[in-house]
Amino acid sequence: SLPNTLTNLEALTHLDLSTNKFSGSYPLSTTVMARLTYLFLANNNFDVGPIPNYSGLSKLKELSLKSTQRTGTIATYFGDFTDMVLLDLHNNELSNKIPSELGNLVNLKYLLLNDNNLTGSIPDSFSSLAKIEMVLLDKNSISGNANPLCGATGPQGLSRFSSDCNSSEVSCTC
Repeated sequence: SLPNTLTNLEALTHLDLSTNKFSGSYPLSTTVMARLTYLFLANNNFDVGPIPNYSGLSKLKELSLKSTQRTGTIATYFGDFTDMVLLDLHNNELSNKIPSELGNLVNLKYLLLNDNNLTGSIPDSFSSLAKIEMVLLDKNSISGNANPLCGATGPQGLSRFSSDCNSSEVSCTC
């Protein structure tokens, strides 16, 4: 497991502890690490549980909790991270709807929510994600249409969209 002394690194801006076979309780109270812009904890074997409260990390630009056994819902406070470019919550056990607050992430380019237990539809607020280039929603129970994503005007536009289109759950018209 991770030493609690990591939280003493208050000036730290980048922390990547991905793929280190860490296990046990979820790591660190990152609320004192308010300067973090890059936090990658992917591919570790932490105890099953919800996404920790990262609301104090308002400078986050990239967050990966891929394959960390996160459960529960996606927190609405993520919508406050307006500088966020990458949100990777792939391959967890997250459930319920995709929060509409994620539409506030006006700088978001990469949204990876695939391989969870999400339900509902793509929020209409996603029409504000003008810089979005990649959205992965496959292996969830998302239904409806992808129209809110059709207005991406970034340099690449929406270059990669993955959903369960073959099952007719999501109409992919853009």
